[in-house]
Amino acid sequence: PQLQWDMQFKPFERYYQDRIDEAKILDAMCESDSIASTYITFKVTALLVRLGVGDMVLLTPDNAPKTYEFVAEIAEKVGLEETPWIYLVSDPGLFNAFASGFSHSTALVGLGERLIQETPDSQALEFLIAHELSHIKCYHMAKTMALTLPLGLTSAAYDIYVRHQTYKGEDGSSLWLPRSWTLQELSISWGLRLTTALLFAWQSRMHEREADMTAAHAVGSQGGVELMKLFKNMEMEAQDQQARAEETKARENPPTRLEKIRKKLNDWIEAASVIYHTHPSHDERIAYLTELLKQQESEAVAHPAQA
Repeated sequence: PQLQWDMQFKPFERYYQDRIDEAKILDAMCESDSIASTYITFKVTALLVRLGVGDMVLLTPDNAPKTYEFVAEIAEKVGLEETPWIYLVSDPGLFNAFASGFSHSTALVGLGERLIQETPDSQALEFLIAHELSHIKCYHMAKTMALTLPLGLTSAAYDIYVRHQTYKGEDGSSLWLPRSWTLQELSISWGLRLTTALLFAWQSRMHEREADMTAAHAVGSQGGVELMKLFKNMEMEAQDQQARAEETKARENPPTRLEKIRKKLNDWIEAASVIYHTHPSHDERIAYLTELLKQQESEAVAHPAQA
């Protein structure tokens, strides 16, 4: 059985058409010790998500009591003392969820409407929500910012410093004018950028694994295994559709020699970019979640009273 939305709830109303909800949020924030950070997190995240994903509607115990209670129970299992802001994102292309926020009091979780409606396994849905809540529990967004911001600022400062040179004007004033790069400076600049990207990808994969393990300990590993299998099947189906589309296009309009070379080059680049992936592969996640599931089943057999 899958989670059912409350029939009276209208999830597709545009959020900013209803200023009452926003006013309620800001009133609640005024009671927080971190008003500024809460407000900034809410406004920036809501804006970015609305521009890139779709309409967001705040879920509350009043407009969606069953759904809110479902997420609140998972938050408690994960170890959060309070339930983050929960949004329904009404974008048909979003079959996923996301978390954002640098602290427990300013965090929010977005749930794709399609995810809720089409996830056949309630355990998989529970695991996915627990995974996003685990990002909040473990302060992953703050840790990512703590690592990448100094590196990013260092890279930007270096680019500004080496790209300009001070000249004396005719009136004796100093002029800071752009100049051309040297090969050494260009190499250092790109080295800083690639290092930042590599560290970000490595840290992100570690965070994803930690969130998987935290969620598995909170709600069990079975849902995680089923969820990763579902995502893997969806990815394989999308790849098959793309391959068939490319074959059809190639038959109707055979590619030129240059297009074939460009495709091979893109394939090589995609294969080499694995080190920049921000998530472990589905097979890797299925492997360690399956291993954890076996451990949990063994513990349940050994200690049936605790299970």
